[in-house]
This record gives sequence, structure tokens and C-alpha cells, in this order.
Amino acid sequence: GPIVVGTPQTITLRNVRVGPGTAAGATFTNTATVSNPNEAAADNNAGNTGTATTRLILTQVSKQVRTLPGGTFGTSASVRPGDLLEYCIDTRNLGGADLANYVLSDTLNSNGRSLTSVTTDPAYGGKAIKWTRTPASGTATSSNATAAAGDDAGTLTDTSLSVNLGTLAAGETVRTCFQVQVR
Repeated sequence: GPIVVGTPQTITLRNVRVGPGTAAGATFTNTATVSNPNEAAADNNAGNTGTATTRLILTQVSKQVRTLPGGTFGTSASVRPGDLLEYCIDTRNLGGADLANYVLSDTLNSNGRSLTSVTTDPAYGGKAIKWTRTPASGTATSSNATAAAGDDAGTLTDTSLSVNLGTLAAGETVRTCFQVQVR
């Protein structure tokens, strides 16, 4: 309908989609302009442009595996019963918004027994899960979690992994690792 002079008008866009192939970035800016062909040229550009900036949500998750000791990370591994594997999952926040209450979940193959205490790698601190948070700028920090549910941010069983990463900040990467012995 018509816009009454001197009265603000709000137009809401819902379900706006960013086109396929759009490069990842922190924000998406939309600018709207209204004009009136009967308006004087001097008034035509006075306060009739508005801009809204949206922080995009975009995550990337990748999983790699290696045989221990000393194997190279890849997307697959040739194994035999009794072999020890280390899985690492990289979670990257490529968007411009912090993601609160981010939980990493993984369903595990039933042909493995998850280690509830890793003693062969000091980075695990004797626990089942290790992770390293690397911010967009600054210093990486490491932490560990037990396999038991409810006592810290992680849970690891023979069939699943769950780690509450808290807030995954814009630009941050978290690498979460655990070990499994092949049955």
C-alpha cells in the first residue's frame, strides 16, 4: 500500500536464501532504496535508503583417521583386528556469527572399542577425548574430556561420541580426537 509522508514503513523479508556458489564470508549486506518519481530531485535521496547486515552461519566438519603409532591422517585406513586408530574431527565456523551451545556428535562403527583412557599420548592427559580450539586470531588452547557422561563436556562409548564445544566463535576451528581399537 501507499506510504504516508513522515510515517516509517517496515518491510520484512523471510526465508531469504543466499545463492549456491556464494563465497563463504562473515556477513551478507542487503540494501533497499525507495523512490518516488513525483518527488523533487533534491528530496529524492534524502533518507530513503536502508541497509541490513546479516552474519552468515556456515560450518564445515571433516573427519580423518590414522593407524597408530605414527600413521598419516586420511579419509580411510587399512586395518586388522587389534590395530589402534585415532580419529580427529575438525569443526570450522566459516560464518560471521558465533554459534552458541555447539555439540559435536558422531556415530561410531561397531567394529571398534573406544579407549576410555589414552595413556600412550600425553596430549590426552590420561582421558578419552582431546580437543584443540584455534581462534581466528590468537593462541590455540587444548583441553581433555573423560568418556563418562555427565562429568564434563564429553561422552565416548563404543557406538557414539558427543562433545559440547560450547560457543564455536566466528572463524574458530576445533579439532576433536579420540582413539579406537579394532575388534
